[in-house]
Amino acid sequence: CPAVSAAAAPATSRCAPSTARSPRAWLPRAPDDRWLAVAPLERSALVRAVLERNPSLAAAIDAWRAALARYRQAGSIDDPTLKLMAAPLSIGAAHAPLGYEVGLSQRLPLGSKLDAEASLAIAEAEAARGDCASVRLELAGMASLLYDDYFVAVRSAEINAEHVEFVQ
Repeated sequence: CPAVSAAAAPATSRCAPSTARSPRAWLPRAPDDRWLAVAPLERSALVRAVLERNPSLAAAIDAWRAALARYRQAGSIDDPTLKLMAAPLSIGAAHAPLGYEVGLSQRLPLGSKLDAEASLAIAEAEAARGDCASVRLELAGMASLLYDDYFVAVRSAEINAEHVEFVQ
């Protein structure tokens, strides 16, 4: 158990055994310490929490979804366009006929342009998927390294507390 001054430690406080694997095992347990009631930090839980809450990963996933949506649109022919125009001065004029124009247009790609657009959209979606996986791996690795630093700090504190106990 770490050395805790008599004034700081409640009379009912107990220390966790030093053989526990949890990084918080060296902390004194007291009923009034609410933050100690939280489960010990585990590597998998930390990595999972980082991946669930990080906005960079959410943005990468959204970019991947947008690229997939572009792929669904890329291989199709555009919708036809209907155009109506009227000459406003000819409406209701007795000396001029009603002036209007109606047009219908459709974009028809030549050759294998639709296939090329679809292939490009597939490649962009695959690149976005790769970016998403890269961000996920980078965040998980960073969280794991930070957990290692946390564990080393906590274990160092445990060892230091044991040394203080031996000296006393």
